[in-house]
Amino acid sequence: MKYRIFSTLNILGLALGISCIVFIYSYIEYELSFEKKYPKADRIFRITRTSVEQATTRYWAPTAPLLGPELAAAMPEIESYTRLFQIGLSDISLRDSSGITKKFSETHGFYCDPAAFEMFDIKFLHGTGEGAFDELHSMVISEDMAKRYFGDKNPVGKTLKVDNGNVEFVVRGVMLDQPGNSHLKFNYLMPIELFRTILVRSGREDLYNSRTWAGPYNYFLLKENTSIKDVESKMDEFTLKYFEGYYADQNLLEIQRFVFQPIRKIHLHSKLEQEIGPNSDITYVYVFSAVAFLILIIGGVNYVNLSTAQSMRRVKEIGVRKIIGARRGQIMMQYFGESFLITFIAAVFAVLIIDILFPFYNRLSGLDYELVQFFSATNLMLIIALIMIMGFLAGLYPAIMASSFSINNIIQGVKKVGSFSHNLRKALIVLQFVISVFLIFSTIVLSQQIRLFNEIDLGFTKENVVAIPLRTDLYRSIRNNYEGFKHDLKSNPRLLEVSASSNLPGERTSVEALNYLNDNTDDNPSQRFIRVDADYLKTMKIELLEGEDINKSVDTSLQFIINESSRILSDIKNPIGQRVRDIWGSTGTVVGIVKDFNFASLHESIEPLVMSFRSPGLDNYLLFRFEGETSEILEYLEKKLKEYAPNEIFDFKLITEQWDSLYVTENKASDTFDAFTILALIISCIGLFGLSAYTAESRMKEMGIRKVHGAGLADIMKVFGQTFIKLIMLASVLALPVAWIVMERWLQGFEYRISLSWIYALYSLLIIFVISFGTILYQMIKVLKANPIEYIKYE
Repeated sequence: MKYRIFSTLNILGLALGISCIVFIYSYIEYELSFEKKYPKADRIFRITRTSVEQATTRYWAPTAPLLGPELAAAMPEIESYTRLFQIGLSDISLRDSSGITKKFSETHGFYCDPAAFEMFDIKFLHGTGEGAFDELHSMVISEDMAKRYFGDKNPVGKTLKVDNGNVEFVVRGVMLDQPGNSHLKFNYLMPIELFRTILVRSGREDLYNSRTWAGPYNYFLLKENTSIKDVESKMDEFTLKYFEGYYADQNLLEIQRFVFQPIRKIHLHSKLEQEIGPNSDITYVYVFSAVAFLILIIGGVNYVNLSTAQSMRRVKEIGVRKIIGARRGQIMMQYFGESFLITFIAAVFAVLIIDILFPFYNRLSGLDYELVQFFSATNLMLIIALIMIMGFLAGLYPAIMASSFSINNIIQGVKKVGSFSHNLRKALIVLQFVISVFLIFSTIVLSQQIRLFNEIDLGFTKENVVAIPLRTDLYRSIRNNYEGFKHDLKSNPRLLEVSASSNLPGERTSVEALNYLNDNTDDNPSQRFIRVDADYLKTMKIELLEGEDINKSVDTSLQFIINESSRILSDIKNPIGQRVRDIWGSTGTVVGIVKDFNFASLHESIEPLVMSFRSPGLDNYLLFRFEGETSEILEYLEKKLKEYAPNEIFDFKLITEQWDSLYVTENKASDTFDAFTILALIISCIGLFGLSAYTAESRMKEMGIRKVHGAGLADIMKVFGQTFIKLIMLASVLALPVAWIVMERWLQGFEYRISLSWIYALYSLLIIFVISFGTILYQMIKVLKANPIEYIKYE
């Protein structure tokens, strides 16, 4: 209470530090908790495939349908297997007893083997997994899905229609909702045998039997007390047998390999072709762990600095205690007691800060934490541990220093300026601002890299384009008069173009071979493929370099447009007009070549791409380019599309939003990093403010004498501020090279990246100097306004 300012600064700095650490720890704990809900997680593995074609190596998350049963039959160490094949966006409807049809768009549906229920320990609210897939047209739905369709009733035995088909699916069970911390999100499940039947009926059984098709995701459960190394040791022999007769290459194991992934490693360590969904990155766990450690250091440094400075004011108090018999250990215990008390009070305030800031934290992290989760048993233990650790470490040096004052120091009432404690405070200030400069520079680089994602020339124009999934009702309605449909919609002058494509920008595309009929080469490397309609280039504003755009009035034969990289890959001087055949055996003509554009994420380089067209060109998505207000055109589109498909559900997605979703991990990390950098700067400035207050108070007499002798504002600022400015300059010199090296390595993870520039270092210096000068400016003004007589009248 006697030193209110110093106590407040100590408590506030520590409270912010503790709350930051709790927030960061909660994030890290969540990221590391993925798949831990599965009791058998330590025995579950996903098998992936590495494929080498000429100079291209692809790492596939999905593998072939036959791989699961054949590997399980060959390896006695495997207890069971399941294949998961994503169903994608589906319309599911229910007609209730009153004749009203409820219709929903559902995602996270999978075809799977029945072993999935036991492997992933799926619990049931109604029904069981046993026998759930005995019939092909069966399904198991989630608890959330059951409530939306059936309310609180038991839906087992009820029927649902999928994609407006004539076949009804019987609900055989209701799964309890799964926690969010898994890369697998099951909304509904159907038997994998139904998937095989669909392929057979559509004449695609050869796809199901293909050993190189990347279709379902294959998961395996090992038997207890079995090591994955036992299976891996036999994989070379299995691979040779599995691909027997498939490849003529003698070095098969160099071009085709299978790799087992522990399920717990997928979320943070896997970025393969066609992942089930976007994964996170272990890099950000390391980054935020480091940030938490740095904030802990800054908070502790503040306490040590302010406490040692405050001890200079308590020399007489300590002297009196020593004179009347206080032992050194008792004085140390007093300081430790004060340290633990202040840290405890700071922890109480940290709880209040967490209460205030947790909604903001949820928005930054994209999580949906409730306040009670921040005060779980684990987090409470963390707070207690922080009180003990920070209380001890922060109080250790002040306790040792104060208890070591000699009688001479006590009589003089001061400690020599050149003492160890004074130099230690300088060193700790430097350490604080080394961390602060490092964080500022890193934040600038992060924001510039994110900015690059938004401003780089992609080779197409993503603005003012909206997409909708093309579902069954609308497809049936427009397939026989697609051009008339487009003409009708474009009667609105604000709707400029209408097109269709199999993939949106940023989605992983099919990988297939394109064979030039006049080329004698049998080994045709695979390329990216998308299916488009005749107006795709105009809709996406993609530049045509050679040849012609797709001619929709020719006939029904295939037409292909390739990009520059595909022409280089083909090694054919003039591909225009060449006859080609796709992997399905259909032949067509290459009609044009477009400029390379970023159809995939900027994490990757531009690959060879083939755009194929067969009349009418309808595929997974309809695309609309417009001008004017987005809300108005969406309202128009929904009204117009309802004329063609009255019962359809239309999910509009702006291409700009689709593109931004590719960098959700980076955006969240950047925003969160910004927030913690600001908090770290606040904590550092709290310490600087306290030390400048102590310096101002201890040098008031000196400044008074200087003013009496004519010193003005500039002189006072020079004398008072130069010490701090020198220390901050030293911190900048130490921090910037380290920050430069660290961020240069981080940028290596992006195919398209900014180049580090000295201007970022200059911005960092400017920011830290402005913040630091602003922090000590108040004390300089206070010194300037002080009446010298008040401080030198006793001399």
